[in-house]
Amino acid sequence: MRCHIKLLVDSLDSLLIHEITHDFVLGHGRDFYRKMEELGGKHLCDLDKNLFEEGRWLYIKF
Repeated sequence: MRCHIKLLVDSLDSLLIHEITHDFVLGHGRDFYRKMEELGGKHLCDLDKNLFEEGRWLYIKF
């Protein structure tokens, strides 16, 4: 089955940085978002938080 999802480039960047951050920090606490901001910048970190709070976050299962 194929699934096509359209995302804004920033949303995709945020998703990738979010998942890469888990290589350094498990969970989603203060340390996680500090590291995410370090890796991707404040803009992507804020976008990640907003998408999650609005229930619009995409989850990737491997």
